[in-house]
Amino acid sequence: EEIVRMRSLISDNRIIFIDNAEDLNQKFQRRLTVVMEKYPHDKFILSCNCMNNLIDPLKSRCLIIDFKPFTTEQICRRLQCIAKKEGSNVNEDVLMTIARTSNSDMRKAVNTLESVLK
Repeated sequence: EEIVRMRSLISDNRIIFIDNAEDLNQKFQRRLTVVMEKYPHDKFILSCNCMNNLIDPLKSRCLIIDFKPFTTEQICRRLQCIAKKEGSNVNEDVLMTIARTSNSDMRKAVNTLESVLK
């Protein structure tokens, strides 16, 4: 709540982004629902991979937007683009393996590529 109490220098409204919201414990999630009600003009964006780990009172305050998972081909193309911009020539079989083992998780695939490029 301390962060939410801080006012923006630009506007009275703020956007608060919470990534991996499914990792928040239930006590924190309950507190977050109270904070969301206390600051109705602020927009809260919760990003998560597993909605089942969010408590119902928190989910009820959210507009749920379900994104389709990335395909292996989409991930491979992105990895090729990144490798090219990094000036690395990575074998396409390696990129496909990274894409396949990422289980549609683009961030995981990019992080894996990063470790390969080091």
